[in-house]
Amino acid sequence: GVPSPYNVDAYNPTDLYFLNCEFRGRWKWFSWHPTYDNYNVAAKNLFEIKHAKRVLLEACVFHETGVDAQAGYTTVFKTASQYGGTQVRADITQDVQMLDCLHYDCQGVWSVQGSPNPQSGIPNDRHHLINCLFHTINKQPNTASGYVTSIQNGSTNITVERITHVLNGGDTPQGCITVSGGACNNIKMTDCLIPIGQYGIFGQGASAEGTAALDLKWGSYQFTRNALNRQATGARAPSQAAASKYPAGNFFPVNETAIDYVNLGGSSITDFALKPSSPYYAAGANGAPLGCDIARLATRVAGVISPG
Repeated sequence: GVPSPYNVDAYNPTDLYFLNCEFRGRWKWFSWHPTYDNYNVAAKNLFEIKHAKRVLLEACVFHETGVDAQAGYTTVFKTASQYGGTQVRADITQDVQMLDCLHYDCQGVWSVQGSPNPQSGIPNDRHHLINCLFHTINKQPNTASGYVTSIQNGSTNITVERITHVLNGGDTPQGCITVSGGACNNIKMTDCLIPIGQYGIFGQGASAEGTAALDLKWGSYQFTRNALNRQATGARAPSQAAASKYPAGNFFPVNETAIDYVNLGGSSITDFALKPSSPYYAAGANGAPLGCDIARLATRVAGVISPG
């Protein structure tokens, strides 16, 4: 059995601060990658929290991750057992904030998941993802993508604001957000740019897309001022669901080119700022551009990325 100290709330790691950190996998670890060196390291997700409270990821960089036993997200915030069995009271994740972070060369991006702790009833709770850039997503040969993101399994009080997701030549993903498992509550996603993918925002197990999926799986939510682009690359055709299937106040550009980035196809952070001519340059809250504040992000993560 699990030793008794693990059954008390105080065992949960608390007040963790990561500033200007680089989290990097290596393509040579993945057997499907051309640079594989015959030494497999199952890195799975780059940064995964299963139980912790009050965690701040600020001005960090995440890159080079793909499918290897798991989906290959850059970041996963979940409540789960550290031991692979029944959760104990210490298995609780709350108050994780990711601010001004860069993620690139990745298969999936972020995922918020994990059912409420069965011992305490406390859900995966109070997480904020603000002002981040994800680019070069699901690009050959790293193309086993399911969904770009997920908020699922009863997670509550989740805020996602000013996030830019750019495929940048990557294949059309299965969908942009998967919402599955137990109903979530109080979810806010605003001012984001994201590819809609084949099935859009999809309610797993319910065959519902858009508002129907959100009503079923997110409970109370705010989903507005987001641009879901219909970029078509690779074998999957993007969802052509009418805007009427989604909450009012969102946008549906025909592809990533229509968003009008400074240099779509580039690799520098500043390439993914919006041009003043973009239809979304003043579409955000208080007349700001949709998506990440690129100038702020570039300043915050300058010097973090290691060479080689």
